[in-house]
Amino acid sequence: MPDRAYCQSPLDDRYYQEAMAALTSRAGLTSSMLDYEVALAEAWQALGFCSPDIVAEIESARRIVTMAEIDEEEVLTDHDIAAMVNRIRFHISDEAKPFVHRGATSFDARSTAEAARARDVVRRVVLPEAILLQKELIALALREKDTRQTGRTHGQHAEPITFGFYLTEFVDRFGACLAGLDELSQQLVGKCSGPVGAYNQTSLYIDDPIAFEEAVMRKMGLRRAIKSTQITPPEPMARLIHECLLLCGALANLAWDLWHLQQTEIAEVREGFKDGQVGSSGMPHKQNPKNSENVASLWKAVGPRLVTVHADLISLHQRDLSHSASARFYTEVFAILYSMIGRMRQILGSLFVDRDRMNDNLHMMGDAVLSGALHQLLANYGCPNSHKQSQRLALQVGRGETGKLLRLAQADDEIAPYVSQFQPGELELLSDPANYIGLAIRVTEDVCGVWGTETGLLEQRLRGAEPTEEAV
Repeated sequence: MPDRAYCQSPLDDRYYQEAMAALTSRAGLTSSMLDYEVALAEAWQALGFCSPDIVAEIESARRIVTMAEIDEEEVLTDHDIAAMVNRIRFHISDEAKPFVHRGATSFDARSTAEAARARDVVRRVVLPEAILLQKELIALALREKDTRQTGRTHGQHAEPITFGFYLTEFVDRFGACLAGLDELSQQLVGKCSGPVGAYNQTSLYIDDPIAFEEAVMRKMGLRRAIKSTQITPPEPMARLIHECLLLCGALANLAWDLWHLQQTEIAEVREGFKDGQVGSSGMPHKQNPKNSENVASLWKAVGPRLVTVHADLISLHQRDLSHSASARFYTEVFAILYSMIGRMRQILGSLFVDRDRMNDNLHMMGDAVLSGALHQLLANYGCPNSHKQSQRLALQVGRGETGKLLRLAQADDEIAPYVSQFQPGELELLSDPANYIGLAIRVTEDVCGVWGTETGLLEQRLRGAEPTEEAV
């Protein structure tokens, strides 16, 4: 880890994650480019151009080349990939040297390595952590599937739901994003088509350069770009990053909501507050929802990066350098997403759900939140102006007065004849907002069931194992 006192980026300080840095750092990218050079040599050996001993030399050099010596070499070359290639050659025999980087241009190695690295970041780091979050969210939703809560639209009390039902919005959104990351991480492409993508150099040696490229990509675990220039087409990486940002947005939305529910006047949930923690240096009573605020704040840092990704879709002719600097920041998206997931896991892991407070807030407006139910029932029994009549009565209900809406309806000369036709179950529903939750419990169970199964299958795929009933 860098010296925290001299870090320029919060990702190397406050939000540093070792598992992520191992891949997203320059050392991580160099490691992937070194893998490419080995895969390239193995493909030459498979065609009989060099011996297994030469491949073994290059593999050995790949393991001992250090970032320090590459950096020292780059002072001379002013070219990072040429520096890496030179240092590999330094450690091998003259017989092996011609087969390092043979037939390749710099961005054959770099574009392919960036794709392989992004795949590994998503499949080895991001998705496993996101799966844990999804499991925890599903467990919480099922635990709270029957906990009554007021629904809110436009920041106002709407109709009753359950807290578990509320959480399933995010179970569904997270699940779709996880499925998207799984799919898109496997659609990244690499290349070995040379300086302009026309296989000019490899065609000097090989009858079928495309088959050769496919062999290199198989060793890298990537698809071959059907058409490339000096770089791979930008859309597969852009789609993957966009999916990352969709998940970031969903995380931020949940964080904003939980932040809102922790306001003193609402106080329906509360983040954990450990011994010795300080909420404010000047107000000792404060227990701030810092993790919810953190996730919401990180979204503001990561969201605008999509503008850069979209701008980098354009490269002049077979390639220019206009994306060379900007694309180096793509890994920040993965790192910030990973941090957001980790923070959200902290929130859910310590979240206190105040069911009594939720019940109090549900009844804050008395029966007024049942106006929609009264409106629909009146219409069902033939009342021609049910909306107007229900609104008129709802505005007469006092704060916290349970049962008043029904009593007012039963005593009202204009609508009493219709109310007299209501069935016992309908009257029971109108007696308390807690009775009026529709299919909230069923939807919670259904959504959690669907995504619980899908999450189990995804976990199995990432482990490379066959799905089992126990896993799902």
